[in-house]
Amino acid sequence: MAHLFLTDWLHRHDGIFFRLTTSLLVIVSLAYLTEFVRGLGDDPREPKRLRPRLPLIGHILGSLRHGPAYYASTSTRTDEAMYAIDLLNVKMYVTKDIRLLPLIAKAHKILSFAPFVKVSAEKIAGNSKPACDLFNGPLLHDYSHSIKMTLSPGRPLDEMNMRTAQSSVLEIESLASAEKGKTILLLEWVRHAVIQATSHGIFGAEHPFLDLKVEKAFWDWQAHLPAHMAGLDLLGRADKAREIIHRSFIKYCSALPPDVSKVVYERQHILRDGGMSLGDAAKQESSFCVAMFGNTVPTLYWTIYDLFSRPSLLAEVREEIKRAAVSEVTEKSEGAGASQFVLDVAALKTKCPLLLSSFQEVQRTHSIHANIRKVITDTLLDDGRYLLRKGNYCLIPSPSVHESTLIWGESAASFDPYRFMTKNVRDRSQGDSKSRIPSPSSFLGWGTPPHLCPARQYAATETFAMVALLILQVDLVPSRNDGQWEKHPAADTGGLVSVFNPKHEVEVEVKPREAAIRKWTLNMGESKVRIALASG
Repeated sequence: MAHLFLTDWLHRHDGIFFRLTTSLLVIVSLAYLTEFVRGLGDDPREPKRLRPRLPLIGHILGSLRHGPAYYASTSTRTDEAMYAIDLLNVKMYVTKDIRLLPLIAKAHKILSFAPFVKVSAEKIAGNSKPACDLFNGPLLHDYSHSIKMTLSPGRPLDEMNMRTAQSSVLEIESLASAEKGKTILLLEWVRHAVIQATSHGIFGAEHPFLDLKVEKAFWDWQAHLPAHMAGLDLLGRADKAREIIHRSFIKYCSALPPDVSKVVYERQHILRDGGMSLGDAAKQESSFCVAMFGNTVPTLYWTIYDLFSRPSLLAEVREEIKRAAVSEVTEKSEGAGASQFVLDVAALKTKCPLLLSSFQEVQRTHSIHANIRKVITDTLLDDGRYLLRKGNYCLIPSPSVHESTLIWGESAASFDPYRFMTKNVRDRSQGDSKSRIPSPSSFLGWGTPPHLCPARQYAATETFAMVALLILQVDLVPSRNDGQWEKHPAADTGGLVSVFNPKHEVEVEVKPREAAIRKWTLNMGESKVRIALASG
C-alpha cells in the first residue's frame, strides 16, 4: 500500500519536480556562464582564477563561513604560487610562495595596508562618514605614526608594562589563592584576565572594562562581528553590544585620567586636532580594543594549553624560568622577616629560550593571520610575471606559509617547542629536535614587514609574564576526560582574529603549588630589553 501511495503521489506532483529541476539547472548553468564571461575580462598576466566548487558565489560563501581560514584551505587546491579568488566586486590575489613575500614588502606603497585604517574606522569602530573620510588626508599618517612611536621601547611603554604586570599579578594571585583549588573555564578566565590587565596598562586604573557589563558586551560584540561586517547580522546584535562599549568610552574620553597611557593620550589628541568629534574619537578606541584583546586572548590561551598539556615540556620550561628569572628576597617588617619571590621580566625576555621558542611555535601552529594589502595602482610583480589590478587585494594567509614542508621540513605539521631555538642552544637542550631552524621571513605571526604589529613587544611581554606566573604558582588539570588534555582540540576558524580561538571550552581544576603561598612581585626592567621575536 505504501508503495502504491508513493507512486500515486509522485504521479500527481511530477510536474512540480520537473519545473524545480529545470529551474535549478537553468540557475546553475547561468552561474557557470556568468563566471566564464567574467573570466574573459582577465588580463593574461593576472594570477589564474581558482574556480569555486559552487559557481559564482562559492568563494563568497566560503569566506563568510570560514573567515581568513578559507584562503589557507584554497591554497591546498592549487600548485600556483599566486592565484585569484573572485568575490564578484573584488579579487583576492592569494600567494603562498615565500619567495614573493619580500617583493610584496618592497612594494608597500602601492600594495598598502594603510586603507584598512579607514575600513576599520567604518566597519569596526562604527564612526560617521565625515570621521572616516578624515583618514583620506594627513590624519592617517599622523594617527599611524603616533601609535608606532608610543608603543616603541621607552618610558611610555615601561609605564604600560608595569601597570599591566601589576594587574596580572593580582589576577593570578586570586586564581592561586584558594587552598583546595577551584575549577574554572579556561577561555573565560583568560578573557577576563587579559581584558583587565591590558586595560589597566593602556587606559589606566579606572578603565571602562571595570564594569563587567562592558566586558561582557565586548565579547558579545566579538561573537557577532564577522556577521556584522558581512551585513548578515540581521538582528543587530553586534550593534547593540558595541553601543554599550561606545557609551563607556565616550564617558571615559571626555575626561582622560592622569594615568592614561601615552598611546591613548596621543591618539585622542591627534584625532580631535584632526577634526574628529569627541564621539567619533572615543568610538575609535573600540577598534584598538578589537586588535589588542581579540588577538592576545587566543595567543595566551594556546600558550597555556600547549605547555600544560605537555608535562615534560612544562617541567622543563618551569625549571628554566626558576633558574634564570626567579629570586627570593626577605623583607623586614616590624622586626620579622617576610620572604617573597621576585620574577625578573627582563631575564624572562632574554634568558629563557625554550619559553620563547614554545611561544612562537604556538603562534606558528595556531595562526590564521591574513596579511592583506590593497592594490593602489596596477602593479607588476616578480619581473612582470604577475599583474595585480588596481582596487583589488593581495593576501598572504599565514597557514599556507607556516604549514609548508618546503620551509619547515617534514615536521611542519607537528608542534616542536625547540623549533625556534638557535643551533647552539638546541644542542645544549634536552630536546632532540630535527626541525629546520626557520628564517625570520618565514614567520608571519606578527604580520609582514614593514607592517608588523606595533604592539608586539607589549603583547609578548604581557603573555610571558602571565604564563610564567601561572607556571610557577599552579598546575592546571582538566576536570573531565580522566584529567587528560585533548590532543587535537578543535578551533573556531570563523573569528576576526589573527590566532584561532578554541571551538570548545575546557574546564580545568586549579591546583596551587607551594610557591603560590608566597607573595610575588615583578622586576620589570626597561622595555629597551626586547624579546628576540623572529619578526623583530
